Amino acid sequence: MCRLLATVSRTPITVDEVLGERRDDFFGLARTHGDGWGHAWSTGSALHVRKDPGSALTSPALARLAA
Repeated sequence: MCRLLATVSRTPITVDEVLGERRDDFFGLARTHGDGWGHAWSTGSALHVRKDPGSALTSPALARLAA
């Protein structure tokens, strides 16, 4: 099952800032649905995408991107 989080902001904001105290709840869904993860963001002039078939719970790349 896919879970999606989308944010639009006039200023840069991290996933951790968006989720706040609910961060562990959101990432904890990977315990049940460990089907990989993806993250996309815009720098204003380019769109960037990072995805991985591994678990969101154990991904150092996702931890860096979320922060």
